[in-house]
Amino acid sequence: MHDRSETVISTVSSAPDRRVVIVLRPADELPIVLRTESFSVDVGWFTQQSLSLSRSELQCLRNLLGVQVHRACELALNAIDVQEDSRADIIRFDTARQRTA
Repeated sequence: MHDRSETVISTVSSAPDRRVVIVLRPADELPIVLRTESFSVDVGWFTQQSLSLSRSELQCLRNLLGVQVHRACELALNAIDVQEDSRADIIRFDTARQRTA
């Protein structure tokens, strides 16, 4: 049985009913999850989209985005103990889908 525990590293509100959440799931193969969530009075907060990242993908994303997300990313990177990915300069988006107009 997998340990599905998670820790919320950071939450960024983009509107009163919309937010982005950075989550750490240390037992998962891809331990960092970026989620967009919406709020409904009837349901509460629920996930609209999510993207799972490896440690090396998060490092690349941090470098791309710059200092503003550095602290949240650093907390996530320090909280997981995994072997370094030899392809640290490659960002995989396995779950990405092409959007059609």
